[in-house]
Amino acid sequence: MKANEFKFNEEMISLIPPSSEADKEALTEDILSRVKMFGKDDESILIQDILLDPSGLVIDGRTRINICEELGLEIPESKIRKLKYGTSKKVIEMEVKSANIRRNLTLTQKAMTALRAYMTLKNSGEKGVSIGQVAKSWGVSKATLENAMYIHKRDEDMSNTLWKGNTVEIVNDKGYKTTTLAINSVCQHLKRLEEEDIDIEIPHDWNSFNEISTQKGRDKYKELIEKNNGTSLSYQIQKIIVSYLNEQVEPFINFIDNKGCGVESNGIKYYKLDSLKEDKGV
Repeated sequence: MKANEFKFNEEMISLIPPSSEADKEALTEDILSRVKMFGKDDESILIQDILLDPSGLVIDGRTRINICEELGLEIPESKIRKLKYGTSKKVIEMEVKSANIRRNLTLTQKAMTALRAYMTLKNSGEKGVSIGQVAKSWGVSKATLENAMYIHKRDEDMSNTLWKGNTVEIVNDKGYKTTTLAINSVCQHLKRLEEEDIDIEIPHDWNSFNEISTQKGRDKYKELIEKNNGTSLSYQIQKIIVSYLNEQVEPFINFIDNKGCGVESNGIKYYKLDSLKEDKGV
């Protein structure tokens, strides 16, 4: 079959990250060496089958088809496998998954691909599909897949970059710019940005000093602000500090910053979080 006669199932084939230029060059060299060894019409010029869905659209094999078209080669009929009519979308997705596993994707690419598979199944109305089941079938944790989903919702461009196996730029928890492929690190970066977005909306009638219920608490707040050189604090952080000063009979905090407030001992900061009933060393 001529390479330019194939049509593609874009929904399913787009689940798989495109081959890198290096992979494409290596595959081209392999096909050329097989043509030289077996002849251009021999089925051995391709190792893996071109996979078609029940309607005859390609769901795996785009790169091989493109290479054969560039080289003027036809696809041997014996190397074309078509799924049976009535095959469910879930089974088709599983076939695509097996192609993915074969390609030695990174953990990040597997997670981002699993996300696309999950969304495809959900959008098709497939019943009995849970994010935990999909995560397990792709060999990633449920938490990682949920983080991948958060990234995709917040920044599709970043999601697509990770899916292709490329790094993205983030600001880490120390405030430094860096590049990473780690889904959890990217997710934390985006959540920090989201929190900063929320912090901007400070009510017009809010005054942290007036919200403190005791004079002792106001004195402590003033002391901490002066110690922090008057640094402007976000609305969320102000609320945490006010809540702590109001709840505690003997306010036990000796520092504040843009992460919160707490106790600093021997150079280690222990932050008071949420309702300030939980301490966490950072």
